[in-house]
Amino acid sequence: MPKTIISSRAFPMTKFLSDKLRALSFCSIIMVVYIHAFNLQTNMATGSEVIQRGYNSFIQDFVSHGIASFSVPLFFIISGFLYFINMKTGAASEFIQKYKRRFETVVLPYLIWSVLGILFVLLLQSIPPLRLFFSQNLMIKDYSLLDWLDNIFINPVQYQFWFLRDLIVLIAISPVIYYLIKYLKVFAVIIFLMIWLLDAQLIVFKSVSLFFFGLGSFFGIQKIDIEKLSLKKFSIALGVTWIALICLRTIFTYESYWNYWVYVFHSMIMLLGVITIWSIYDTIVGSTDISTTKLYSLFQYTFFIFAFHEPALTMCRKISFFVLGRTQAISLAIYFIAPVLVIITAIACGFLVKKAAPRVYTVITGGR
Repeated sequence: MPKTIISSRAFPMTKFLSDKLRALSFCSIIMVVYIHAFNLQTNMATGSEVIQRGYNSFIQDFVSHGIASFSVPLFFIISGFLYFINMKTGAASEFIQKYKRRFETVVLPYLIWSVLGILFVLLLQSIPPLRLFFSQNLMIKDYSLLDWLDNIFINPVQYQFWFLRDLIVLIAISPVIYYLIKYLKVFAVIIFLMIWLLDAQLIVFKSVSLFFFGLGSFFGIQKIDIEKLSLKKFSIALGVTWIALICLRTIFTYESYWNYWVYVFHSMIMLLGVITIWSIYDTIVGSTDISTTKLYSLFQYTFFIFAFHEPALTMCRKISFFVLGRTQAISLAIYFIAPVLVIITAIACGFLVKKAAPRVYTVITGGR
């Protein structure tokens, strides 16, 4: 029997499930980096530089907007599930404890990295040879007080932090989500799904965030054993179908046929991607205890990679283009190599910070 590490009213979270969530989170952050590695357009001080469409754009679109599209939804599902899995009654005291804990694990890291990010870019922009890599209308030295506040609290320089921004808002309204799901059950999830598919503009957070966080919340609130939701027997068929649909979506967008129905098609691919990756993991890993593998030690740096990879990736990409030139072959090489270099650098920096200043590392990663 798997070792029980967390108890709930309906089922225990096993070590296998805990390791699976850690492994898939790490896999997802790798895919997030590749989403941001998309490099067909680069903004420089001299203006935007665009690479012509061809095999390079097709491959990048296929990976970044197809294969990698499961990553952010999976993060939201895991966040919603873990937020509610131990909640018993939905009492005010439970939410107060959740708020206190999430302030340390989500809000504080968000604010710290937002400040670090804007200061880091300000430093880069103050170095004359590096000013070439920044658009003149994005110079931080020209920011007003409102611009600074906007970049720290709403739109951080590290644009990947929109995920934490949306998560903070969803956590703030978590009592509403809890009672909607408690009384409406699956109908609440269907409402969230329709809001997402209708591409509703919710202003305070994205509709995709609401649906997938709500889906994970449903699993947590209803105490559904998500370990048993795997479609392991059909994982190969799911994988083949998923890849085929991504190919079709990429062809549609390559031919500039993007419209509302392609948006819905893309949304369904994202959902299918989550189901496919969740199931394929079981096929690949099986009964293996991944905590005994060398790769397992890297999972602890998932959040650090998330926070670190931008603007480092953008600078790596711009410098590479400046040195190597801009052709389809170079663009594709940078697309695949730059993320690897940035991820390795992030892990190395995370390791050094954790070793030299463990308390600082704990604070900036929210104890992860």
